[in-house]
Amino acid sequence: MIREILKDDLDGLLRLYMQLHNNPMPEKTAELLQIWDNIF
Repeated sequence: MIREILKDDLDGLLRLYMQLHNNPMPEKTAELLQIWDNIF
């Protein structure tokens, strides 16, 4: 299923990033949250 991303999808998107790139879970910093807000 494909759908438009929602503001509440940040945690799921970070988990997907972690799985796809074999990286640790990114920390939710003020900068990351500001970038996420700017997307919307």
